[in-house]
Amino acid sequence: MVLTTGLLLECQRDYHFHTVARYEAPLGRYEIAIEADGTVRAGADLSDHATAVVRITPAPGARGGRLHLQVVLPDRLIYTLDRGPRGATSWTGAGAQDTLRVLLQQAG
Repeated sequence: MVLTTGLLLECQRDYHFHTVARYEAPLGRYEIAIEADGTVRAGADLSDHATAVVRITPAPGARGGRLHLQVVLPDRLIYTLDRGPRGATSWTGAGAQDTLRVLLQQAG
């Protein structure tokens, strides 16, 4: 009973998160580094106010350019391509997937 009450009370508080992750895709020959920071509001499953920095780089010896993304929730994407454009756009809905696909294609 005490454990259940404690867990319920904890679910009713906002909590801050900071996540750092690195991924390697040997077949695709690229590496991804992610650093995310934000707050999940009490009762929510996901944060709607967070920032993530994502760096996608070719593995050593691989071709292609680097792609640097900064996602600022709820609605902003700032991007820089090693060999191409830089800019900012909306990061909502189906358009976000299309934007990411185009940026990855441009990076090679």
